[in-house]
Amino acid sequence: MQTKKVSDSSDALISLIETVKLRYQPPPEKKKCGKQPDSSDCSFLLLAVVAVVLKTFSDSALHRLLVQDEQLRQACEFSRVRHRTQIGRRLKRV
Repeated sequence: MQTKKVSDSSDALISLIETVKLRYQPPPEKKKCGKQPDSSDCSFLLLAVVAVVLKTFSDSALHRLLVQDEQLRQACEFSRVRHRTQIGRRLKRV
């Protein structure tokens, strides 16, 4: 069995995130009223993967991590860092 290398990055966490992105299949989309979120469910799924790998489950710790690590924020497809309470709410939904 031949494995496909997804990233040339030496960072194992970024490689894991890219693997999850490749395997993610979004659910069928339903139209909802109101303002649409600018971060996808996939972004928060990737953030949940980061939380499990790093054993960091508090929203404030994940917020701090996203603020400090630009490469991680780009790998999780966040255009900007969300507020810590919104991170906690969206992670409960995923």
